[in-house]
Amino acid sequence: MHLKSNTEIQQLNKRINDLQHESVKKDAKIIELTNDIQQVKSEMNQTITQLKKQIEQCQSTCDVCTKFNDEIKHLKLEKEINEKKQNEEISKMNNDNQRLKQQLDTILTEITQLKKEFKNNKIHHIDEDKKENDSNRQLLQTKSNLTSKFNFDLFRSSFKLTNTFTGHTNWVRSIDYSTFDDCQFICSGSGDQTVRVWNVDNNKQIQSFNGHSDSVNCAKFSSYHYHYHRQNVICSSSLDETIRFWDFKHNKQLQKFNGHTDSVNGIEFSSFNDGRYLCSGSNDKTIRLWDVETSESLHIFNEHTDR
Repeated sequence: MHLKSNTEIQQLNKRINDLQHESVKKDAKIIELTNDIQQVKSEMNQTITQLKKQIEQCQSTCDVCTKFNDEIKHLKLEKEINEKKQNEEISKMNNDNQRLKQQLDTILTEITQLKKEFKNNKIHHIDEDKKENDSNRQLLQTKSNLTSKFNFDLFRSSFKLTNTFTGHTNWVRSIDYSTFDDCQFICSGSGDQTVRVWNVDNNKQIQSFNGHSDSVNCAKFSSYHYHYHRQNVICSSSLDETIRFWDFKHNKQLQKFNGHTDSVNGIEFSSFNDGRYLCSGSNDKTIRLWDVETSESLHIFNEHTDR
């Protein structure tokens, strides 16, 4: 009985040893599994961190894309607005060009009509001048028949100096005579850059204009202004390349024609249409036709090759 117990005890001890050994192995396995779990956790944490960074990068990229989309929409809107404005401006320019073309056609038609009128009046005046010359020739022939010799001394002795107007400080280049409201006037243009008006009835200078910046080459009274506007007006041309109109009753400048690019040497009002049109000749080799009423340059004759 005692031997059996010892055997059992030995078996039990062996069993315990085996269990202890197995427990040690299991503990080692648990430790190994724990380490594996810790490594997996670490790897998962790293993966999660990387995923978070990628998510943040994606979010940033999405924000940039959204910003780009907004900018693209804004640019498209600006483009549409600019295109609309450009189309409106082009349409306006086309309308303006059409209107200018119509005005140009109208002006060209008026110029053509004026040329015809000018030509007809010129022919008419040539015929009248011819008749007048023929009449004068006949009168001279009659006088020649009455007097075989002309007495020049007697002719010269019948003329005398009636008055002298002083005031200009340089050459007097041009004078003109006219009557307004039953008064006699003389206008003069000078190298002293002034236009002066003289009352013939009382022998006094009544006005002096110094608006020109260079020598005054020509001065003329305007019958058109008097007949249609009841204004006493002188027109003058100058070395300063301008043509100016002066109201000598109210002492002011009315109009100024610019266009010539050199000295304006001569001016002449039309003998038709009551002097509405003005012709000017310049050192720029051109002759210009002006409408006094509208201040427009109607035509430029530029066939001359020298001034």
